[in-house]
Amino acid sequence: MENKNKLLLTDVISSFGTGISDVAIITMAYMMTKSPEKTAYIISLRLISSMLVFFLIPHLLRILSMRVLSILTDFARSVTCLTIVFTWNIYVLAISSTLIALCAGLNTTLKNVAFQKVVDSDERVSFVSKQQFYYNFFGLMAPIISSLAIGIFGVKFIFYVESFLFLISAYVVSSLGEWTPENQYQKKSIFSGLTYIFNNKVQKNILFFRLSIITSMVAYEIISTYILTDNYKELISHINISYISSYSAVVALFSSMSTFSLLVGSLIAGKLFKIESINKSFILGAILISSGCLIWSVPLTHSLVLSYLSGTFIIYLGLSLLKISLYSSGQELTEKSKFSEIIATSDMLSRSYQSLLGFVIVFGIDHFTAKKCFLFLAFAALGSLFFSSSIYKPLISRKVKDG
Repeated sequence: MENKNKLLLTDVISSFGTGISDVAIITMAYMMTKSPEKTAYIISLRLISSMLVFFLIPHLLRILSMRVLSILTDFARSVTCLTIVFTWNIYVLAISSTLIALCAGLNTTLKNVAFQKVVDSDERVSFVSKQQFYYNFFGLMAPIISSLAIGIFGVKFIFYVESFLFLISAYVVSSLGEWTPENQYQKKSIFSGLTYIFNNKVQKNILFFRLSIITSMVAYEIISTYILTDNYKELISHINISYISSYSAVVALFSSMSTFSLLVGSLIAGKLFKIESINKSFILGAILISSGCLIWSVPLTHSLVLSYLSGTFIIYLGLSLLKISLYSSGQELTEKSKFSEIIATSDMLSRSYQSLLGFVIVFGIDHFTAKKCFLFLAFAALGSLFFSSSIYKPLISRKVKDG
């Protein structure tokens, strides 16, 4: 099996593990606290850990290769999942879920470098679309399976399964060759990526685009979780389906809808958009996200579930287009020798923004209401269009230059 397909396999495994874990963590937090605010804070707290990726990865890579570090992060997630199994304490859950998120951030950064190395430029968009398709397909099944398993075996059973999946992922990565760049990232100054980004107009625009769209969408997860947690009994009464009769089932329903939308988006992007026409994907994605946020902010009261589900579908359809467009163009416009440090730096900045935004939104929901927070996201999505053309033009120029 080629290295890129093995990497894709580990992504699929991690996708499924993360999908079942997300439902289980939110369900366990709500079972412990019975509070929508505290449940939403668990999500925000997990985002803080990803800020540490930028600071930790240069030091870790001084003593470990990218392949070994990737294996260790999978193993650490496996052990942490088992820790959750043997506790029933909100603070232990918060710490454990934060550690899992930290390892996930490290792992994603390392594998992004690997994908950039093993995937050729000509197949970049098609491979990223394929990656997103499989990632989203198995992610679609995860919430449904998680909800059913929670109802049959209990919430802790999910963490046994997740622990096993991360062990499998570690095993697959151990069969890969080393992918650490020759011009090793760990020998760079910790601030070299930050300096390069802000001195390079294209990279700076890519970062601002990511901040305005990708990271802002974390707020959707927080606000929607708050709304669903606060109103899940009313939603159950509207749905009137025997299977959807618990909190975990409601969470699984909306999680599955979001993943299904990402799956559709990956298919659309792979069929309709190429590097040369990627600006259309940027524009369409921003408009869809803005429209979906508006639906959440002004739902139809007599069709509440339909409004929320359609809003979720539209938001994640747009997000899928933007993710594929951003990742594909970012990989094309980034020098291979600087890719790892730029990825780590942009991850740190965007995730720091996510963390701050998450806590601000949870704190401000009572003052500004969830509807107004969704209006903010709608404007943030449209604001990304100011940066998309600044990414598209140099991308086309490079393609013309390369022939």
